Amino acid sequence: MKEKKIEYEWEKIVDEDVSKNERKGLMPLGALERSWEIYFQYFFEYYLKKIKKRKPKSSALDVGCGLGFVSREFARLGFEAYGVDFSKEVIKAAKRYVPAVHFQRSSIYELPFPDQSFDVVTCLGVLQTVADPSEAINEMSRVLKQGGLLVIRTLNTFALSSFRGKKSLFFTFYNPFQLKKIIKKKNFGKISIKGIYICPKFIKFFTQ
Repeated sequence: MKEKKIEYEWEKIVDEDVSKNERKGLMPLGALERSWEIYFQYFFEYYLKKIKKRKPKSSALDVGCGLGFVSREFARLGFEAYGVDFSKEVIKAAKRYVPAVHFQRSSIYELPFPDQSFDVVTCLGVLQTVADPSEAINEMSRVLKQGGLLVIRTLNTFALSSFRGKKSLFFTFYNPFQLKKIIKKKNFGKISIKGIYICPKFIKFFTQ
């Protein structure tokens, strides 16, 4: 797989974490699913109208799928659902827990699908861990059908968490407006920014 140094480091961390939980008889990353429960509810509440506009028998790909929490919801909505992740341990676990989804191991830089394969592509909480976001967005754009929906969720440099001490070498915080410029270069149609903030209403313009 085509990966860079930071991706190899993340792959080791995730593989070791999942293997450790497996040996203990715990559901891998189960605590993570519970801690993200509110976020998942927010995500599907906000995007459901856009997602439901897709035609019957639509297909969806979750890039960096983890245990398949998002892919599972796509399958429940009637999509032909796919998930890819760079961790072989995560993919093994995902296949056991969510058999309705097509999972396979893959690099974000070399997705194993033909051009224009998917109506919806999601990449949630992954872009902050890749070395070359532009190349990653190029590859996701390649497998997205013309007129399809690409949803990227990543760390925001305006978030309070980005100001707490030194930033981790393993994470990249993005200025959303600079990220929008990167995406514009990929010839997408309508591009919008939606923030997940706990903030006063007077700075609501950051979230639209």
